[in-house]
Amino acid sequence: MLPENKKRDVQASKKVKLYLYGSPMSGKTTFASRFPEPLMLNTDGNIQYVDSPYIAIRDQVRMNGRIKETKFAWTIFKEAVDEIIAGQHTFKTVVIDLIEDVYEACRVYMYDKLGIEHESDAGYGKGYDMIKTEFLTTMKRIINSDYNIILLSHDKTEEVKLRNGTTITSFTVNLQEKIAKKLAGMVDITARVVLDDNNNRFMDFTYNDYVFGGNRIGLKQTKIPLKIEEFKKVFIGGNK
Repeated sequence: MLPENKKRDVQASKKVKLYLYGSPMSGKTTFASRFPEPLMLNTDGNIQYVDSPYIAIRDQVRMNGRIKETKFAWTIFKEAVDEIIAGQHTFKTVVIDLIEDVYEACRVYMYDKLGIEHESDAGYGKGYDMIKTEFLTTMKRIINSDYNIILLSHDKTEEVKLRNGTTITSFTVNLQEKIAKKLAGMVDITARVVLDDNNNRFMDFTYNDYVFGGNRIGLKQTKIPLKIEEFKKVFIGGNK
């Protein structure tokens, strides 16, 4: 199992692994649909203005006589991941829109599996840990696959009061902090979509104590227009 003991030639990443968040209707889905051969795994139904193929990630309910049978959204998501990884298709980009909805689908699935109504019902820390493991195991599989992976999320803002009495706004993703950080650790770029006063859209890579973002490929720019052509320039440049 041990590799040969010599230095590897580190090649630039050719696949985009991106975590993008912003307010509703800020252009995230449209931007993601501009990547090569995209498949949208859509949770919120807001797909009518995007012409990319998609799979609806939602519960499917049917009646078998008088018995109601439910196929959970999380089951559909896992089946989609299995088919994507199997590779019998021509898609090159997978867009998960929205990632927080997929996490909630995982929670509902695990509630049913464990026969509980909340994580705390499974005993001290057990429910939380089982849900986190179920979710992150599947996310690792799809993010580590040989496709462009784009995770989309809504943003969450909070007013933070500093010791000197001033107040600033913090920006992060609409997801539990521990889960969000785990996902950010799996991708190469985490960015926020921002709009200026003239409704121009930008992708912001800023990272500090009050903004969730950053990159591991050496991007020197902190903000670019939310256009696929501009992203390609900095992505290729950063990988060099």
